[in-house]
Amino acid sequence: MFTMLCIRQVTVAGFYIDPQEQKNKTQDRRWSREAGTGESNIQSEQTWNKTGPALAQGHMTINAESGNRHIGEVMTEVQESSVNMKSLALVVLLCLACGLMSSSFVLASPHMWSKLILTQHWPSTFCSMEHCDPKFDYWTLHGLWPDKGQECNSSWHFNVTLIQDLLPDMQKWWPDLITPASSEFWQYEWQKHGTCAAKAESLNSQHKYFGKVLELYHTLDLDGVMKKFNIVPSETYYTFDHIEGIILNFYSVKPKIQCIHPKGGKVQILGQIEICFNSDFQLANCEHSETDTLRLIDFLNVKGTEFSVCDHATPVYYPPLKGKPSM
Repeated sequence: MFTMLCIRQVTVAGFYIDPQEQKNKTQDRRWSREAGTGESNIQSEQTWNKTGPALAQGHMTINAESGNRHIGEVMTEVQESSVNMKSLALVVLLCLACGLMSSSFVLASPHMWSKLILTQHWPSTFCSMEHCDPKFDYWTLHGLWPDKGQECNSSWHFNVTLIQDLLPDMQKWWPDLITPASSEFWQYEWQKHGTCAAKAESLNSQHKYFGKVLELYHTLDLDGVMKKFNIVPSETYYTFDHIEGIILNFYSVKPKIQCIHPKGGKVQILGQIEICFNSDFQLANCEHSETDTLRLIDFLNVKGTEFSVCDHATPVYYPPLKGKPSM
């Protein structure tokens, strides 16, 4: 409403004009508008100060012979012009402030993301590349990632004491596969992704963020679903379409399934699965390009390791836990 008022009170050239006053004084006062300069009656006031009773050309003049106008009246008119210019300045400033507030409102939306990506990885695949000891024979958490934004608040530091009650579950379902006793992995995930997810009120604390990740992980029960449909670690290869089809049919949304691609291209190793949610935590399709890749160096100090979208035509190896017989 205020913005519309500003528009009505400010002319195309940028001057404040009260419609009723303009109607009453059309014959007595003219506004000077020179193309490209936007000059106004403020020039008349300046000219008056320099030349005395004679006003600048293009403005109201005094007919000395007829005595119809007194110099005092002219001075009053000039003073009124000055007041109007001050009113103009106030209106312009208010309009600018209104515009800035409107822009801020648009930018400060509840959150800059529209989708959350719950990512789980298979420990055996990960550790086959990173030379760690996979002690977990189930899919563990990698993270919960907004589809837009990274490191949204570098001053919001991770504090493990704020999630003390979650730590038993975190250590079991969201472990650091290389250094299980460390909290650095969680710290990294919070700094890079949690601070952006926290733009939503439902995730606006470390406890809310990590608690929601665990909740979504257990709700999906990806490991249980795959076992239910007999997709288990095995020395026998699977087709990609079979794995994707089971997940798609069960959750009714399209996942993103990523693999490691050894040299030679005869087989690909199942490594990571992403399942997406909208901002209301309802399941949603994951969009991806066939060239999407995730470099593990992104969160570990390793080189040249990456997951990429699995190839539809290449057999998929789902490696058993080292030292544990395939099911």
